[in-house]
Formats: sequence, structure tokens, C-alpha cells
Amino acid sequence: MKKNSVYMIMGILAVISFCSLILIVFPAFIPHLDLSTSKTANIGSTLGGVIGPIVSMFSAYLIYEALMAQQEGNRDQRIKGDSDIIFLLLNQLEKEYNAFELDKGSGKIFAYDAIASYANQTKVYANNELTYNSFIDSLSTNRFMYIVRSFMMIRERVALSNFSYEMESMFIKKLEIYYRSRFKFPVKHILDGFGDLSDDVINEIKDFQIKNDVF
Repeated sequence: MKKNSVYMIMGILAVISFCSLILIVFPAFIPHLDLSTSKTANIGSTLGGVIGPIVSMFSAYLIYEALMAQQEGNRDQRIKGDSDIIFLLLNQLEKEYNAFELDKGSGKIFAYDAIASYANQTKVYANNELTYNSFIDSLSTNRFMYIVRSFMMIRERVALSNFSYEMESMFIKKLEIYYRSRFKFPVKHILDGFGDLSDDVINEIKDFQIKNDVF
């Protein structure tokens, strides 16, 4: 609250107090309104006894409203914190995805082109044990699985957050678009090549596809 407003309120209260004092001390212009008579001597106690409980109840109600507002503010703050974390994770995922690289000829390709080329290699060498071992042990596979796990971590974080239905739907839609544009076909190519095999990496990719193809 601004200082001018505080001073104005204090001035108004001072004037009201002064006027009340004058009305009580000075004789009344109308005899029936004279507060100094024996009939009106206990009017203050009477009013205090009647109004006091009402004021107390109203004060309790205001305290209740203040507590509810504080809880609502805390809940909004938690939701904002959750959404900030998810946006941070999405930005980090985008950086990790764009940093994916693959050697091609005399240079390197990055991001979707690199992941698509990497995934297409699995179809060419399908069912070749030596090639599969090279695929599993390659740095590219480790990088790809890191990105996959980052994406799933964001999905889990959205599920654990106390979002409204509308906000949760917004994040789910964002992840749906991301999966379809970045992962759907590379994952399909990898499983076309090595989907008949079974180990921790392939099973994790299969689980990744199953959970996200429902989008």
C-alpha cells in the first residue's frame, strides 16, 4: 500500500474518532440522543456485547479466507514450479536431440537426419549377429537411448505433476507431436531391423514404442 493511502486512511480515522468524542462529551441537540443520561449509560456495554461476537465471527471468516487464499497461492506456485521444470527438461531434450551426430562420408550429419540414417542402418544389416553387437555397443546407440530415456522421464514428470486437465492435456499433446515428428519412424526402422531379437536395449525400445504409439 502506498504511503499516501496510509496517511489518508489514518486521517479519516482520526477525524471519525474526534467527531465521536465530540458527540459523546458535548450535550446532544436532541434530548432523546443524549448519551450522558442514566438510561444510555450502559449502551456501550450493550452494543459491545451484541456486536462483539458478530465481529469475532466475521474476523474468523476473514482469517479462513486468508488461509484458503494462501493455500491456493501455494498450489499455484507448485504448479508453476512443475511447469517450469518440464519446460526446462523439454529444452534440454531438444538440445540433446539436435546434438545427435553421425559420420557420413567426409563430414557429419546432425539431429533427425543423423538419427534417421542411424536407424536405417539396422534394416540393411538385420539378423547379422556381428552387426547387432556393433549396434548395441556403439556410441550412437548409447546417445540415442539417452535421448529416449530423457523423453520418458519428461512423460513421467508430467504424470506426477498436479496439473489441471487442460494443462496436462497441453503437455501430453506437446509430447505426442515431439514423438511423432522425431522418434516414430526411426524407432520403427530400428525394430524392423532388430525387432525379432530380445535384450535389454531392444526391449526398452519396444516398450518406448508401445507407450508412445498410443498417442
